[in-house]
Amino acid sequence: MDCVISRPISENTYEDAIRTIYQLMDWRSVLETPGFDVDLATKVASCVGKDLDSGLSALNKSLTLGDAEDFAKICHSMKGAVSNLSAPAVVELLNDMCSIAREDALTACLPKLEILSRWVPRIIKEIEIGISLLSKQESPSERCL
Repeated sequence: MDCVISRPISENTYEDAIRTIYQLMDWRSVLETPGFDVDLATKVASCVGKDLDSGLSALNKSLTLGDAEDFAKICHSMKGAVSNLSAPAVVELLNDMCSIAREDALTACLPKLEILSRWVPRIIKEIEIGISLLSKQESPSERCL
């Protein structure tokens, strides 16, 4: 099987394993957020996954229509959603795309959109794994991540 981590696992084991596969999110940072709540983190992560998927489709549509203003707004919205999950590389990429689109240079966004198109499924998969592990957590003080 691929991507299977036996339980129980330590924080370091989980982090090393997940970073081997996905290097886009920093779950440790999410877990160390003051006032961390498993239920809230699960809901936020689930919403972000859906937002990324629909946002990517909307970006492609805006690009096809040549609507730089809409493209920039979508990038900005996606950036806000992703920043809730501590994914700095994705936030930086979306910020760059937003800036480029605001300069009405949509064709310059194409290489970055291709990168984002590869990253979104990886982030969604990481979110699914994270939610699965969070939902199995016995208590917030006994973090398995």
